[in-house]
Amino acid sequence: MIKVRIIGADGNEHNTTALLDSGASENFIDKAYAEASRIPMQQKATPRRVLTVDGSEVTGGPVTHDAQVHLTINHHEEDIRLHSITIGNTPIILGLPWLKLHDPVIGWKNHTVKLHSDHCSEKCLPSSPRANTVPEEKVTEQYYRKTPEEEENWEIGETDPWEVCQTVINKIKETSKTSKKSSSTRISRIHRSVHRKRGYGTSAPSHSRPPYPTRGREDAFV
Repeated sequence: MIKVRIIGADGNEHNTTALLDSGASENFIDKAYAEASRIPMQQKATPRRVLTVDGSEVTGGPVTHDAQVHLTINHHEEDIRLHSITIGNTPIILGLPWLKLHDPVIGWKNHTVKLHSDHCSEKCLPSSPRANTVPEEKVTEQYYRKTPEEEENWEIGETDPWEVCQTVINKIKETSKTSKKSSSTRISRIHRSVHRKRGYGTSAPSHSRPPYPTRGREDAFV
């Protein structure tokens, strides 16, 4: 027996138990339990006969009604149709069709039921316990070989991903050094331009602050 929660067509929730029975040909709900819990039932277009193990018909005659419910077992959820019959000793029976569909792993010693088949991972569980794999070739192409910009027009000859990565790092370092040199040259040019405009000559800028011109000179301000 396992603990389950069902929600009928009316939206009402019911906590109950279910019996896993590989000898049952369908999934069933006890007629008396459904009526007492006021679970909405739908009438079948064609009644169905249900036979017991010895070939005799179950008590109550053919199945004339069933219930469409939302069944929850911990985080495992599904919509299922339960045929209404007289059971007596359990509210719900999950039979062979349910066992085949979900293929549960049953721990007979510890009385556990694990639901993590491929079907459950895709349809019944909120998130799959499996991780999707990606071929190494695609990862290498995406994160390493496409790193350099095409307009830089430089080639990578290595085929090993780590060598490719090292090549990219070296290229970045080289670009960084070039940028620093270019910035230093640009700053020097600005200093020389300012000194020429203010009448201090073209000598390299000094770390000490040069004296400012006085207001008496005509070229005091630029």
